[in-house]
Amino acid sequence: MLIYYLVFLFSFLLCGFDYLKDQSVKLIVYVAFSAFLIALPAFRTIGTDNDSGSYEEIFLSGNKYSLAEVLEGKYEGNTERGYMLLNKVILMMGGDINTLLFVVAVLTGVLNYTLIYKVSKFPFTALLIYLSFFYLYRDFTQIRYALSCAFAYWTVFFFIRGRYFSFFFSFMVAMLFHNTAFALIVILPLCYFFKNRYIYMIIPFFCLIGIFVNPFPILLSLGGVPEHMQMYLDEDGAGGLAVSAIGLSIMLIYFIYYNKFEKKDSGLAIYYRLLAVGVSLSLLFIQASILQRFSYLFFQFCVLLLPNMLSGLQRLKDRYYFVLLHFLFNCFFLYYGVKLIAPTLIRPYF
Repeated sequence: MLIYYLVFLFSFLLCGFDYLKDQSVKLIVYVAFSAFLIALPAFRTIGTDNDSGSYEEIFLSGNKYSLAEVLEGKYEGNTERGYMLLNKVILMMGGDINTLLFVVAVLTGVLNYTLIYKVSKFPFTALLIYLSFFYLYRDFTQIRYALSCAFAYWTVFFFIRGRYFSFFFSFMVAMLFHNTAFALIVILPLCYFFKNRYIYMIIPFFCLIGIFVNPFPILLSLGGVPEHMQMYLDEDGAGGLAVSAIGLSIMLIYFIYYNKFEKKDSGLAIYYRLLAVGVSLSLLFIQASILQRFSYLFFQFCVLLLPNMLSGLQRLKDRYYFVLLHFLFNCFFLYYGVKLIAPTLIRPYF
């Protein structure tokens, strides 16, 4: 398990490079570390994580179907068509399950880390946040969902910049790899048209009802989620409050200082609203961890929101207070990420 502890510790220490003025050195270090982060899941063996055995079964099942059958969706199971097509193409090219893991890890990492560097004023802090909340669960285990969420980053990026063809294309690709991405096409327009920051700050508190009432059985009875998710009802566990608490903390900072950000980066307003949706869904589905994937689809935008907020705050008069706040946030992310490392999720690397 030592390698995972070292990854988080090293990521924490690299946050000092966020203050480096030499952009060429910063870029070289960032690319090198990102390549290492991609390599860990890309070259892992089956059994390093909980889900790789299941992905191997899906991969081998591709031998049963022709390319035409895959394209038409004529195969057993609930695997998304885009992911099944990727499996089939790799099989046709003579690849194996390790080839698939490599391709998915590279695609996911390149999409995530290039956008983080492109958007974030503090890219190393953004990396630490990503590692703490998403890396172990997504890049190693829920790889279809991970790749879909990586495309979701770019979907929102293109939407904010009015590049609607690219927005639609990236959204469709995200949908092909995991149907959770469908929530984007519903929520994103709402976040664009409804701009009152007070509403987004209040909604999470209404969603506290999820602590007392589990909406999962209600959604199943009404047909609000796919039938195959019935299997999760009996075995599903609960989520935690840490994500909601840190999300609300980030939202509160934006809420107080919003006029310092919106003039310089209007995209932060969208990220704030998406984060609010993620926090709200996390609270609403706190008793149904399988539905937390919807909340994490939107919660992931804190990776782009918080570093830019911290950078903006450090231009104010009392900048050193915000440097301290930056450090404290990073300490929490290190602590939270290290706490996630467990043999039940991720095994010693081999």
